[in-house]
Amino acid sequence: MQINETQKKFGPDSKEMNDLWKKTMQKDSINLIKVKKILSEKGWVGKDKVGAQANSALFLVIQHSDLETQKKYFPMMKEAVTKGNASAGSLALLIDKIEIREDRKQIYGSQIGI
Repeated sequence: MQINETQKKFGPDSKEMNDLWKKTMQKDSINLIKVKKILSEKGWVGKDKVGAQANSALFLVIQHSDLETQKKYFPMMKEAVTKGNASAGSLALLIDKIEIREDRKQIYGSQIGI
């Protein structure tokens, strides 16, 4: 929400936007360290154990990570979806993100860009 508001107010190439992106990237990297630790110790912690919101947070951290990390945890998330412990819609988003990053056409059409 801050990104949209800041971009509207100051523009996409403003100092304010650059500062906000730096802050976002720092938080993302800290969150990724925490999520990798959870996933390596516990596997995909499904919504049956941590609730839908925390499960969604796990997905979002992976979705916003680098390609290597996305590919590493894709099978784990896919298995969680099969067991009903993760969202199939989230998995579709991850699939499309990986496809685009590997210069292939997305399957579900969930990703947009400029």
